[in-house]
Amino acid sequence: MALCLVAGLSQADAARALGIPEATLRSRIFRARAQLRDTLAEEIG
Repeated sequence: MALCLVAGLSQADAARALGIPEATLRSRIFRARAQLRDTLAEEIG
């Protein structure tokens, strides 16, 4: 997630840099966003 959001890499480039399939990266980003959303919801409200 950080490679895409902070470093500005595309998902394809981030997946290549990590040596994983792009679909795996998309799944990991989806889960990370969901976890962040849940954590923020608990903290805020």
